[in-house]
Amino acid sequence: MPPARGDSPTPLARKRRLRFVSPGTEFLRQAGGVLLGMAGVRSIIPGDDSLVVEYDLRQIALARLERACAGSRLVLCGGLHAWRRALWRFQEENEIRNAAHPAGGACCNRPPPRGR
Repeated sequence: MPPARGDSPTPLARKRRLRFVSPGTEFLRQAGGVLLGMAGVRSIIPGDDSLVVEYDLRQIALARLERACAGSRLVLCGGLHAWRRALWRFQEENEIRNAAHPAGGACCNRPPPRGR
């Protein structure tokens, strides 16, 4: 599902550390290059067993980044890191939906008119 674009041109910047199970240095570099080629990815900082990815949520979502890493033969860590990534995906989905609504949000928040 591609992220919905809101009316605001302000980017929704995110920075996530993706941790991998026994990644090889070559696989990390390869995945970093693939991710940098994707629209919305601003920077990649490789670590010993991870990549720190900075991206614009209006252009790309975490789920797509995870699929790209899997395509580069990297296995994302499970356990607590998997739970954390699931929470990030949930939050991103909500942020994308909220950004698609008008800024005023007054359609549902107006009190009923008082009768005199």
